[in-house]
Amino acid sequence: MASGVIAIIPARGGSTRIPRKNVKIFNGRPMIEWPIASCTEIAGVSEVVVTTDDPEIAQIATRAGATRVLDRPTDLATHTAGTAPVINHVIDALALSDDSLVMCVYPTAPLPSQLIEEAVAVAVENPERFVVTVGRHRSPMERSLQLGDDGLMAMASREHLHTRTQDLPQRFFDAGKLYISRRHHSGGSGTP
Repeated sequence: MASGVIAIIPARGGSTRIPRKNVKIFNGRPMIEWPIASCTEIAGVSEVVVTTDDPEIAQIATRAGATRVLDRPTDLATHTAGTAPVINHVIDALALSDDSLVMCVYPTAPLPSQLIEEAVAVAVENPERFVVTVGRHRSPMERSLQLGDDGLMAMASREHLHTRTQDLPQRFFDAGKLYISRRHHSGGSGTP
């Protein structure tokens, strides 16, 4: 096993919403090249592993500088397969130890290397934490609306109808860009 962070990029060939999205050209390069390039620029990342079922993705990943390209089993290449089993497959294939620092970066996440480097630094400094990219909800959840059984919208938390938004807590959501943790924190997977 290599020392440092193992970056895993799960890149399935099929896509339901945007066909061939991982190889679509984005700003002059196939989409998957962006996270590979960002990860290879970071000194703390020792390996960049792409897991795929697609020969074209494998070829692009190798050309872009991925350390390894692993063949993804057919049962993990369906549109219903979750990320955690895919990451587990890579962890098992590489025989990573429980203390290995594993990072999952999505192939359609053209993150700047500086952002990934900051996330890696947080993970290294806080080895018992799970690091995840987040986005900030623009409005408090207490002021959100939900669809009722009658098909009409209603306040999710009526008790906050007259509360000023600045007096309500700020909430965040999983931005779905990257995750970093020690293998043993997530039951062997690189995702929550």
